[in-house]
Order: sequence, then C-alpha cells, then structure tokens
Amino acid sequence: MMRRPFDHMPEDELQAHFEDAGFGSVELQRHEALMTCDGGPKSAIELALATPIGPQLRELASSLFDGFTKELSARASDLSRGESHLGKLVSNVVVARK
Repeated sequence: MMRRPFDHMPEDELQAHFEDAGFGSVELQRHEALMTCDGGPKSAIELALATPIGPQLRELASSLFDGFTKELSARASDLSRGESHLGKLVSNVVVARK
C-alpha cells in the first residue's frame, strides 16, 4: 500500500485496511528520526529541488521561484530554530501475514 507523504491516517485505520484485505497478525512498527539538513534552510531548498517536482519548480518564473524559496527558507528557519534539524521523520512499517 503506497501512501502519499504527510498522510496522517490514524494507526488503527491503517491497520484496518490490511485486516480488511485478509491479512492477519497485522503489526505496526513506528520509526522516528530527526530530519537533518546540515545546511539549514538552504538545504531545505536543495531538498525540494531534488524531488520529482524539482524540474517544475525550476521552470517557474523568477519572481514565483524567488517567492517559493523565500517562503520555504522562512519556514525551514522557523522549524530549525538555528539548528541542523528541521523536525521528525516518522514512518509506520507494517508487518502482516496472509
């Protein structure tokens, strides 16, 4: 089951999807780690440009691209509070048997 990033489906709902599909012994394992960007806000921009939408971002008119990078930089600065991490990455690993 592929889910989009930043999908905040409750764990019991995620587990129910697998149980409804006939899986038994469904177990969710939650993994957390700090999202580290050693370059701070500049790294956040580079990260965005390295995603599948990076080419479309680069094609924006310069005024739009500048606005995007300014906004992303400001948000990354707020999250990092001057440190190298921007928050937590969280992943639910599903272990199930059919």
